Amino acid sequence: MSVTFSPTDLKRMESAAEALLTPLSHERVDDWRRTVTRTIKRALDCEGAMFTLVPSIEPGAEPTFSEDGFAAFQLTTPPPDVLVFDDDQFAGMQAACRSNEGLGIVAVTRDRGGVQPFSEKALAMLRLLQPALAVGIEMRQRFARRRAEFLRVLDAMREGLMLVEANGRVLHETPAIMRMLVDEWERDRVRTAMLACARSLTQARRAMGSELRTAQHRYRIRGCYAGEELAGSSTVLVAIERVGPAPTPDDSALKLRFGLTPREIQVTRLLAAGRRNDDVAASLQISPHTARRHTERVLAKLGASSRAAVGALLRGA
Repeated sequence: MSVTFSPTDLKRMESAAEALLTPLSHERVDDWRRTVTRTIKRALDCEGAMFTLVPSIEPGAEPTFSEDGFAAFQLTTPPPDVLVFDDDQFAGMQAACRSNEGLGIVAVTRDRGGVQPFSEKALAMLRLLQPALAVGIEMRQRFARRRAEFLRVLDAMREGLMLVEANGRVLHETPAIMRMLVDEWERDRVRTAMLACARSLTQARRAMGSELRTAQHRYRIRGCYAGEELAGSSTVLVAIERVGPAPTPDDSALKLRFGLTPREIQVTRLLAAGRRNDDVAASLQISPHTARRHTERVLAKLGASSRAAVGALLRGA
């Protein structure tokens, strides 16, 4: 039986094929699946569509995606060698994700009651679109694998690394950044400086570097343009490392961080220098009893278990 496509049919099929063949133009796999289901629904003039990937290609994505309530349909998976299927209620197409790792299935329903059968023209459209589905799944899966491998390499590095999209959205932070900033009181300021470096890079697209001093530490921030291949969008990679000895925090930082009074700050600096209560009393010209009370309050506010811990805490150890 011959099938004739109208100019409108051909235009809609072209849009559906383009959606299937451009999975990497979408940041998330579900964004791609949303575009695919919309264009195929429109091409076949269907009531609903769903897109199943088993196993799920990317973390956070549901195996079955449907934006119009059709995910609950009980669809029996056709045999692997059946590329386009029609079981009266559903019509669809499937493709192997890769080797024996699973299937990708796009299914559509004619109407919510499922009583109107699909025409030969609709099935012919699905047959023509099925190869594009296979290519799109293969492309998205290869991309997901490459990105996962790339992020594992970043996470294994000792240097703190941040992958930032051109619009300023952070795509990934390595665990080294969290370890580096765990004792940094101005960690928000440090991250802001890293994002500022990323914004400059998206404009210059060349390696850049700067230094940042906080009340506790000194950091070197460097970045380079990473392109679009590694993350699916225009990205920059920003690296940070702590350099040089950690400066002693100033009085305002100690007051802000620990709520110390001016007298307690004096006691804190003497304790950090290894002074005992008698030395503190003599230096500040107060009684030993008063010096002991100041010491107890300082240790409590700092959360330090001993005098020796005060020096290490102020050095950021």
